[in-house]
Parts: sequence; structure tokens; C-alpha cells
Amino acid sequence: MPIYVISCPDCGNVARTLVLDGCQMPSEWACGGCNGRRARPNTENIETHPWEEQHGSGCLCCGAAGAARPTCSVIDG
Repeated sequence: MPIYVISCPDCGNVARTLVLDGCQMPSEWACGGCNGRRARPNTENIETHPWEEQHGSGCLCCGAAGAARPTCSVIDG
């Protein structure tokens, strides 16, 4: 699962998000800082989610080790 750094050119907000394996990459990203629609992922700086590594413990962003993996969903609107 790739973790993307999303940057907004309008307000400078930077956030990290992931796209689950098998899910489609969004065609439009919304900025959490200004609600603008020009935020874009930095495709040159892609991290790997800890689930993809043998870290031996739960990760801070997703909860304890062994927790159920979330599923992807499509939200229209």
C-alpha cells in the first residue's frame, strides 16, 4: 500500500494518505486545509505502509497488530 504526500498549491497544506491495494487512485484530491480541489500527490516521494514490512507491531496510523484491514469504498458527490 503506497503512502502519498499530498500537497496543496493554494494554501501549502501537506498531508499523508494511502491508497489501498486494489483501489482506484482518486482523480481529484481535496485539501484538508482550505477544501480546495488542486491538491496533488508527490509521485516522486512514495512511502511503503508498515503492513508491507515485517515490523512486528501495530502501526500508529492504523491501530494494533492483527487488526482487521479496512476495505475501500467509493463515495460519490
